[in-house]
Amino acid sequence: ENILQNNGADDWMLWLCMMEEGKSFTLNDETLFEHVVEGNNASLRVLEMYRSEQEILNVIRKNHVFSESDTNALAETIQDLTETRIQLLGKFQRMSCIYDSWLSIKNNKVHISYYLYQKGYKTIAIYGVTNLGKQLYQELSEDKFEVSYFIDMNAPYFNEQFPVCSPKEKLKQVDAVVISLVQDEKQISDLLKARLSADIWTIAELIGEMEEVSNA
Repeated sequence: ENILQNNGADDWMLWLCMMEEGKSFTLNDETLFEHVVEGNNASLRVLEMYRSEQEILNVIRKNHVFSESDTNALAETIQDLTETRIQLLGKFQRMSCIYDSWLSIKNNKVHISYYLYQKGYKTIAIYGVTNLGKQLYQELSEDKFEVSYFIDMNAPYFNEQFPVCSPKEKLKQVDAVVISLVQDEKQISDLLKARLSADIWTIAELIGEMEEVSNA
């Protein structure tokens, strides 16, 4: 009876309607698949998702699916979700700037491995099994630079070709750690400094310093 004009949050509406009908839900704690976040994910299209959620909210209001207080709570949830997506877009914007600088450096024939060797490093670890982290690992591996391991809070859930350690484990000493995340870097850096006597870099700091040297 309510044909949605804006795609994106229709599955959310299904769960809401099932909840209103008193259906029961069971949570499966198994890790069954990995949700890879890419630029084409519908959930990242902030304006489209906002319009879809607003349309669903209007349908719920019109049909008195929930009480007024619960409907107002849903409206607040939509606002919170929108703010979260905007923050995520900011994260991707930072990643894009790093990739742009990285590509510029490579076009000038400057490799990260060579720069790390100049710093006197022979072994490093990478914090964060992220797209940036994997890209860094691939480039260093091609140049035969030793990446001893990755560090990630979700270490037990990864099945990668390289070792992934939890920051709570006893970590093998390395010369440096590169944080491949573009958020919460300060907290991560403080955590690593308490566990390792290595130099701690963020990927943004490393690329930024290399770019200055490349442009000098």
